[in-house]
Amino acid sequence: MANFTHLSLFFLVIIALVKTGTAIRCYSCSSLRDDRCGDEFTIPNSDARECQGTCYKYRGDRWSNDVRYVEINRGCRQQTEKACEQVHYNGIEVQACYCNKNYCNSGVNLKFSLVNAAVFFMAFLYKMFF
Repeated sequence: MANFTHLSLFFLVIIALVKTGTAIRCYSCSSLRDDRCGDEFTIPNSDARECQGTCYKYRGDRWSNDVRYVEINRGCRQQTEKACEQVHYNGIEVQACYCNKNYCNSGVNLKFSLVNAAVFFMAFLYKMFF
């Protein structure tokens, strides 16, 4: 009976961690209007917007009088697969990257995610009770 209780608890934790709904949160900004949107990204999660599609980040070089400016745009677009490609955007060639997780268009590669926390928590529960 104890194993059934532990197994039930284990599945309840998994169900609680499953994401409901399809909306994700994406940053939406342009380095042309907001310095926090550039390579040194400092926009807080609370400024992210709900997105029913895919987050994107476009990064390209704009030249003016022999001076290079890095232009970065982040936002939400129609649903697409996670990928990166070269595209023409806003009059320049950019590296366009698309992703489908909360806050994924920040450009920060090393983030501790809720998924990582859930895996560690489930492993801890399993080791503790089984």
